[in-house]
Amino acid sequence: MLRRLPPVLLPAGMLLGGALIALAALLLASASETPESVGADVCGDSEVALVTGCNPVAITFEDNTPIDTIDGCVAPPGILISIWKYENGTGAWWGYSPQFPQGSDLTQVNRLDAVFLCVNASGTFTRPEF
Repeated sequence: MLRRLPPVLLPAGMLLGGALIALAALLLASASETPESVGADVCGDSEVALVTGCNPVAITFEDNTPIDTIDGCVAPPGILISIWKYENGTGAWWGYSPQFPQGSDLTQVNRLDAVFLCVNASGTFTRPEF
């Protein structure tokens, strides 16, 4: 069972709990394998521009979409550092890192979830139309 760390206020003003996954992923981003895209048949046709850093986006996929599907819809492959979702009921942040999937507690997302896609370069996130 993963232990929740208390939230930490970072200099940029972003509140993150368990920021160790994101930090480790950032340090090892250049040494990681590049994941393959999952394709337009899964991702949809609505593109959202991503800038370097953390980008707030709404999920328009069906409920219980595996997190690796979201990862595969970020282009170009290999720029995703982490995905973060805040759980309002518990006050906890859930995180996913493609470099450390075994240490990630965010395994799926639901339609209209708000998440932060953190990337190390500009790119796009392709999702189904709303």
